[in-house]
Amino acid sequence: MSNIKKVQLALIAFIALGTTFMSANERTIRRCSDGICTNSRADYAHDIVTATDKTGVFVGVETGFSIGRYYNNGGNYLDDSLGEFVGAKAGYNFFFNRYIGLRAYGSYNYSPVIIMKDSRYFVMPSVHEMYFNIDAMLDIYSANDLSFGAFAGLGAGYISGQRVSGFNAVANVGISALINISNKFEIFARIPILRNDLYVSDATPATDPNNFIAPPANGSYRLVNIGVSYSYVF
Repeated sequence: MSNIKKVQLALIAFIALGTTFMSANERTIRRCSDGICTNSRADYAHDIVTATDKTGVFVGVETGFSIGRYYNNGGNYLDDSLGEFVGAKAGYNFFFNRYIGLRAYGSYNYSPVIIMKDSRYFVMPSVHEMYFNIDAMLDIYSANDLSFGAFAGLGAGYISGQRVSGFNAVANVGISALINISNKFEIFARIPILRNDLYVSDATPATDPNNFIAPPANGSYRLVNIGVSYSYVF
């Protein structure tokens, strides 16, 4: 098993176990509402999650699958690709009330190897993505120590790799759950708005020589990330 798969499986297990533990465990937390701070939810049984509870700095990790689409210089679709990614993010949440908020954050993703999956044109190693993002957040349900919601926003940054590089803009969409105030879990998609130039004229053949086709002309590429994430809100 490759190192990236080990890291990915560890992150997925951490997120899954964290979700189960946080939703089942009634543990001591710190709450501040209406000027009253307590150390136990039992001390303030009718409390709800407030805008102040949700506002703060956050750091997180994410993992998932990278799904790409390759086009020739004429803009015609040629092939798809599939890979994995791991990443990290950090930023700041600000809630206007307990339902509506904004967040600004930086994100970094690393995809070690991406292979065109149908015609096996070539292998594209080590893609790095770095973005600055602003998302709008809407929590549809918010009570006690649990909130469910959705988010959408835009990001701008840079994608870099041996075959592809340049400025990129993305749209972020997803759903989220905030448990015990500080633990946020998300399912998300990061969808590119632009295509990036792709250089393939000296591409490396895929591992199966029977499926290898001589690399086509250079073209453009769009890489969609679909994954899960965990963040801790301070």
